[in-house]
Amino acid sequence: MPECYAIRESFLREYLAKIYSATSEQITLARDLDLTPRSIIGQGDGYPIIYIRGTLVDDPDPLAAFFGYQQTSYQQILEAIENIKESDSDKVVLMIDSGGGYVAPGLDDVWKAIRALSETKEVVAVNAGMIASAAYWIASAANLIVSTSQLTEQGSIGVYASFTDWTEYDKKLGIKEVRIVSSNAPLKNLPTDDDRLVEQIKERLDNVERVFLSRISEGRNIPVADIAKNFGKGAILSNEQAEKVGMIDGVVDSIDKFFSAGTTASAQDKPTETRGDQVPSLKELLADNPEARAEYETARTTALDMGKEAIQKQVKAAIPFIGNATYPKSISELAKKVALGEATQEQLETAVEIVDEIRAEEEKRLAEAADKDNPPTPAKPADILNPSTYAQTGVISTLEDLKQATRKAS
Repeated sequence: MPECYAIRESFLREYLAKIYSATSEQITLARDLDLTPRSIIGQGDGYPIIYIRGTLVDDPDPLAAFFGYQQTSYQQILEAIENIKESDSDKVVLMIDSGGGYVAPGLDDVWKAIRALSETKEVVAVNAGMIASAAYWIASAANLIVSTSQLTEQGSIGVYASFTDWTEYDKKLGIKEVRIVSSNAPLKNLPTDDDRLVEQIKERLDNVERVFLSRISEGRNIPVADIAKNFGKGAILSNEQAEKVGMIDGVVDSIDKFFSAGTTASAQDKPTETRGDQVPSLKELLADNPEARAEYETARTTALDMGKEAIQKQVKAAIPFIGNATYPKSISELAKKVALGEATQEQLETAVEIVDEIRAEEEKRLAEAADKDNPPTPAKPADILNPSTYAQTGVISTLEDLKQATRKAS
C-alpha cells in the first residue's frame, strides 16, 4: 500500500526526487553532519512559541536537512507541548509555515495534544507563510488561527496517495512478476493495473479524509458538510477567501499587538453556533473594544501600504542582477530570492559589494602584472596626433601618409 500524504503535491514531487536521487556519499555526509534541529521552542514577548516548519514527518531525516529542506517531526511537536505545558504564560503561539506532510498516527496525536492544551491556555496558530494540508489539521486544534501578512495562504484540505508503476519498464527488461496469494486473501498485494487496488486506496484515503474533516469541524466549530463545500476542495485559499468561510480568524498587524489588544478567545469562548458562510471575522471579535478596533484598523492600513512599498522596492533593487551575466550565478539566484521576499535587499547589496571588491582587486593585480612584464613604449607626439594608415590602407589622408608614399615611390 503506498504512503498516504496530506501535503502539496508539487512540493512532494520535488522533495522525493531529491531524496531518492541522493548518492551514497551524500547520504553518509548527511548522517555525519545531522543538521536536523534539536529544539523547536522559541520565546515571544512573555509567551512560548512552537515553530512548525517544512515537511511534517514521523522522524527527521538528516538527508532532507542536508539538502536544505526544513522538517518538523510529530514527536518534536509533542515534546515541545509537554515542555511548555507547565509554563507560567497563559498563551502559546504555534508559528506555522508548512505545506503538510505524512499521514501517520503522530499527526492526530499532535492535534489531540494541542486541543487539550487549548483548554487551559490561549493557543493561537499563526500563519507564517503557508498552513496547508496536514499543517492545517494541526492548526485547527488551536483556539484561533491568524496571519500576520496579507500574502500567506492556507488550504489543500484532503489526502492522497502516490506510487510508481514499474510494469512497462520491467517488461522492457524482460522481468515478469509472478504473484501467488493464499486462498483467503484474494485482495492482498494487488497489481497496479487492477481496479480493485484503486478502490482499496480510495477507501483508505476517504477514511483518512473523514477523520481530517471531523478534526477541523471539532476545532473550528463548523459542520463537516460546510467544510467539504467551502474549504477549497483541496485547493489553496487566499486570506480573504479563508476568512470568509471560517478557515482563519483574520489578519493581524503583529501577534504582540494582537495579544496586547486583549482579543484572544479561549476554547470556552468559541461560538457554539455553526458558522458556515456567516463567519465571525477579526473585526467582529474586536466589536466590543472600539479603541482596539481603531488601533487595529490604522495599523492594518499602514502595514498594507508599507508592505506594497517594500515589495516594489525589493523587486526594483533585484531586477538589475537577475540573469546579469557580468555577475556570478549566485548573485542572480540571490536577486531572485530578494524579488520573492525570501532574502533582503541588504543581503543582495552586501553580496554585490563583495563581488565588486574582489573583481576590482583582481583587475588591479592583472594590470600591475601587465605593466611590469610589458612596459608600454612611449609614443611620439606625431604618431599620436597624425598616425599613418597608409601602409595598411594605401590611402593618403595625412601628411605622414604622403611622406611614406613619396619615400616608397622614390
